[in-house]
Amino acid sequence: MAGRLARPEAVPTLRQRLQDTSAEINLAAADALANIGTEEAIAALAEASVTRNPELGRRIRQVLYSHAAVAVPILVRLAARREGAPEPSYLEVATELARAVPGIAEQMLGDGSEPIRRAAAAVLGSVGDAEALRSLVQKASAHDAAARQTALQALGDMGQEALGALAGLLAASDPSVRSSAVDVLVEMGDPGIAVLVDQLQSTENRELASAICVGLAGSAAPAGTRALREVMAADRRDDTWVAAGQPCELPPELLQILRRREARAEVALALVRRTVSRQ
Repeated sequence: MAGRLARPEAVPTLRQRLQDTSAEINLAAADALANIGTEEAIAALAEASVTRNPELGRRIRQVLYSHAAVAVPILVRLAARREGAPEPSYLEVATELARAVPGIAEQMLGDGSEPIRRAAAAVLGSVGDAEALRSLVQKASAHDAAARQTALQALGDMGQEALGALAGLLAASDPSVRSSAVDVLVEMGDPGIAVLVDQLQSTENRELASAICVGLAGSAAPAGTRALREVMAADRRDDTWVAAGQPCELPPELLQILRRREARAEVALALVRRTVSRQ
């Protein structure tokens, strides 16, 4: 019996035994799959790596570490969802293994499936090492819009460590890269918004100033609305508001809204955004 279960054709049977109610049978099946070691066997172990049995989970992860180059792409695919964020449990295992095989998750940023690209980006963002950061910055300027957006999202997932890289992308020659970097920084909340406010106050690039205004005005975060209101209010001179060091004459209807105390700040900011973007 043991000999038959050590053959590749036994993988479907062993896959089922990983779900058995007996912990002893689970562990024996995991060991048998480890001995087989084919991609199909590693896939069966990867699927079972998210388990309520702590001992089985530890045993499976030990095996997957020895086959990380095969296991990480499988786990990324398991984590991928058609909509929303990747499945967190598989993502956690994929991230843990990806740290042992630098560059393996990065290769999946070019996958034809958007959910898989998102999952790979989330893994890279969680790994957060210097090599991954450099690679993502390069891919964030790629001609392929999908790959670019995936890389930018991964930078956002890195958090504080990627703030400098994202700030640097605000100076990119491609307007779509600048705009996407603004969006990611807005999504990061207060740390990213602080970077945008600093850029808005210092940049001489009016297109960048407009993109930042659009991003902050559209932010659901109160900090984004407050930051834009404070920056613009500080630069107000009578009936002229200043963006990027250049005066922006506001139309009468906008001035009326700005003078109404009961007007929502978001409405005024949206109109300011439109005015700046047309200059």
